[in-house]
Amino acid sequence: MLPKGLTIQGFLIVEILVSIALFITLLLALGKCYSSPCLETSGLDMLWSVHAGESFQMFLTAVFCMIHGVITFHAIFRCAYHGQVYGMVLALSVGMSVWLLVQVIDFAQASSLLAGTFD
Repeated sequence: MLPKGLTIQGFLIVEILVSIALFITLLLALGKCYSSPCLETSGLDMLWSVHAGESFQMFLTAVFCMIHGVITFHAIFRCAYHGQVYGMVLALSVGMSVWLLVQVIDFAQASSLLAGTFD
């Protein structure tokens, strides 16, 4: 069994690495279509491609996750114990959880619209 500190450090490092991978994927997928050939009709182009609004949402998600990982790592392992620091980490974690929940709902809605397009 790993010590608690090492386990938490590992989870935070994985969180930072996954958010960096999300950021790189965002840069590679910008403006690409989900289908081939790309559907250019009115309205469907927003559903079948990675447009600027989705890219900005994913940019914010990646940056928010990176900031959360770095601040949490610094607050837990580098700072002296202080109640306000742990309160800040808790508030940041709750904020990130709400943001990720909103992202899941948004992309689930888009994917359910895409699933019913050609039925």
